[in-house]
Amino acid sequence: MKKSVQIRLIILEILIEIYKKGINFENSYENLTKNKNISNSDRALINNVCLNSMRLQFHINKILSSFLKKESKLNQRILLLSAVTQLIYLNFKEYAVIYDSVEVAKKTNIFPGLINAVLKKIASNKKKLINTSIKLNDLPRWFVKNSTNLDKNDINIFLHTFYKEPNLHLVFKNESFLNIFSDKHVTTTEKSTFVTKTKKINELPNYKKGEWWVQDLSSMLPLYLSPEISGKTILDLCSAPGGKSFQAISIGGIVHANDINKKNIDILKSNLKRLRYKIKISNENALDINVSKKYEVILIDAPCTAVGTIRRNPEIFFKKTLPKINLLTTLQRGLLKKASSLLKSNGIIIYMVCSFLYEETEAHIDYFLKQNKEFSLCKFQKLKNQKKIQSLINNKGYILHAPKTYKDLLIDGFFAVKFKKNV
Repeated sequence: MKKSVQIRLIILEILIEIYKKGINFENSYENLTKNKNISNSDRALINNVCLNSMRLQFHINKILSSFLKKESKLNQRILLLSAVTQLIYLNFKEYAVIYDSVEVAKKTNIFPGLINAVLKKIASNKKKLINTSIKLNDLPRWFVKNSTNLDKNDINIFLHTFYKEPNLHLVFKNESFLNIFSDKHVTTTEKSTFVTKTKKINELPNYKKGEWWVQDLSSMLPLYLSPEISGKTILDLCSAPGGKSFQAISIGGIVHANDINKKNIDILKSNLKRLRYKIKISNENALDINVSKKYEVILIDAPCTAVGTIRRNPEIFFKKTLPKINLLTTLQRGLLKKASSLLKSNGIIIYMVCSFLYEETEAHIDYFLKQNKEFSLCKFQKLKNQKKIQSLINNKGYILHAPKTYKDLLIDGFFAVKFKKNV
């Protein structure tokens, strides 16, 4: 089999597996490429085509509806999806894409004649088709139903940015390490920055020296805007891969990091080793964790739909299985309840999710405060010299926004709220 055909067949297999089994891209990629002789450039191509096919599926579905007379079968639709992504949005050579896609169709019995005809028509119209736009109702029903808390401006920004490739954001141990960072970047705070040049993470300056870690701006803000936790005893209930624990350590926090997932704990330990940080680590179910002492601060970065990270995890919209929102919200409430029992008097809980859906965010505020009269809402601190960042805190004092832009670069959707125990 021609090498380029083999690569495009792997792309098809990965996308079908993600759709049918509901697994994430990294797991499917690992399953279907291990023990295969694939060059680094071909691995990059697989990554590029798969992720962008999922990001652009709604635009391409709209395009395909104009060229297909009847609804296509799953394998046929996914093959066309990956091919149109390459033709229109990645601007690959037309002949190579069409020829290889037809060869894949032959080997998988996906009507090669139809694939050839449709792709040739689309290729001849690609200058016009690249401007295809979508509306909210083109997105999955479960998302539309659960995003009623977004205003028109939020929706407009989301529709124009959710399918774009994410920007890389780094958080540094201290200001001096950021000041000597040599790659081109756009500073977000005195200790964080966007990297504007595409490069492998381990090839960025001072990676091995452990001067920084990868963490989205949205994700770093809750602790950045909570200087009062400096030097406190801190329990991070769902800590991996560790960004918030690292932040807490960097400001003198005495941190206990916990995570239920052993694989995630291994990643956390690897990150800690590179950063030269040492903390207490436990691998327990946060709902059952038994500690000998109470903490002054508890961080809950709760499991969620992760829809705020849709640019990084486009399979959220792509896979057939729907997010189990009811189960997730029950777990989130359970984590809040558990945290309240482990907190010292006058302590602080910071609850966070990489989501902006009402049920996972604001719905928990009223519920928690009604169930726990000894707690009150504590506003995130607005910093006088950070007007741009202040705009990410709403007038009620917490953080809630969909994926959006910041200094013309892309940040994840996020929610964070702070509760104080008053007894």
